[in-house]
Amino acid sequence: GWITKLKKDADFPSKDRFLKQKEQGVRRRLVAFTLNERRVPRHGYEIESRRGAKIGVVTSGTHSPTLDQPIGTGYVKVKYANLGSKIMIVAGGKKLEAEICKLPFVDPTV
Repeated sequence: GWITKLKKDADFPSKDRFLKQKEQGVRRRLVAFTLNERRVPRHGYEIESRRGAKIGVVTSGTHSPTLDQPIGTGYVKVKYANLGSKIMIVAGGKKLEAEICKLPFVDPTV
């Protein structure tokens, strides 16, 4: 951890979890994504691979007036967390194609 000094002898809540995660690595990663459809992704929607495997869950979503399209974030398995990868958001039984993108969604210097 860049915030928590794990080499110190001091004990703190969940230190064993941090040490285990540092040793084994993370299993999922937070990603940002955009959709080309009009439907907005919502918290709790499942995320699937293009082949239909369950790979994660949406944490938040909204419509971006700047991009004029729906955007969202979610946790996905590490092997699927690649920029430009296509994923499927399952919304009420319908599968919506999304693309993993870089944050921030828009260039803040413009």
